[in-house]
Amino acid sequence: MDKECRKEKRAQEKKRRQIDPQNQKHIDNFNTYILAERNLADNTALAYDGDIYDFAVYLVDKDILFKDLDKHEFRAYIAALSDKLNKNSVLRKLAAIKTFYKFLKIQKVIAKNPIQHITGPKPEKRIPKFLTQEQMMSLLNIPDITLCERAIAETLYSCGLRISELLNLNIRDIDFISNVIKVLGKGNRERMVPIGNKALEAIRQYIGDRKDTAAEGPVFIGEKGGRMKTETARKMICNLPIKAGLEKHISPHTLRHTMATHLLDNGCDLRTTQEILGHKQLSTTQIYTHVTIETLKKAYKKAHPRQ
Repeated sequence: MDKECRKEKRAQEKKRRQIDPQNQKHIDNFNTYILAERNLADNTALAYDGDIYDFAVYLVDKDILFKDLDKHEFRAYIAALSDKLNKNSVLRKLAAIKTFYKFLKIQKVIAKNPIQHITGPKPEKRIPKFLTQEQMMSLLNIPDITLCERAIAETLYSCGLRISELLNLNIRDIDFISNVIKVLGKGNRERMVPIGNKALEAIRQYIGDRKDTAAEGPVFIGEKGGRMKTETARKMICNLPIKAGLEKHISPHTLRHTMATHLLDNGCDLRTTQEILGHKQLSTTQIYTHVTIETLKKAYKKAHPRQ
């Protein structure tokens, strides 16, 4: 971290400490609310907390309390964000703050919600990054891949799990006979997901190489024996393309995108894909149809003699 970045970080932390006690109290109450009442995933709650804090820091300079905010000042904040962030990041922050202000109204901190009807920029339609089937096979067939790396990669690709869902798996959640796993997804919603034989065999080999295989214990463990941390698993996946000789930058979520794309490319219907991925809205799954259309267009341009 360079000198300027450290200076900026210290300035931000100083502002956080200057947040008005009333505003801090509302933030604390909101955090309790979204964890207990809204049943949001920990990562989502953490993102909301960061977004609300950033907004509170902005209000420190304006000397404004949450309850005294007007729509004009909020529009100025959205405009300031738009100068620094992409549209989807702005929309995420807008959604968090809107949820916060709905909470303030429920708590009767405010009589009228000043930002209720404010809309943000139109979201950017980004096609998810994914690997081709050939690239994915290269990734899974690395000769010197560890048992843990193989089990993680095979399971992510086989089931299309989020990294948090993967690391929350316990051994008892895997049905080795019926080829299904029980997954705890966003909002603590459970779903049953099919798992392929290759992934099950990779898990068997990984677990069989360990001493601790208690049914109540986690499938993936860290160096100290507890549940593996997200950053550890993420680094494993990020390093696989290097081992495979692929010039690709990937994350665990890339394998989720890849699995969904391959399902649709090979004839799986949209509703089934939605169920497997654990999407609440079908529209979330529909983004992968854009991927398959792009694949068709590329194949068409490559094969058609008259362009």
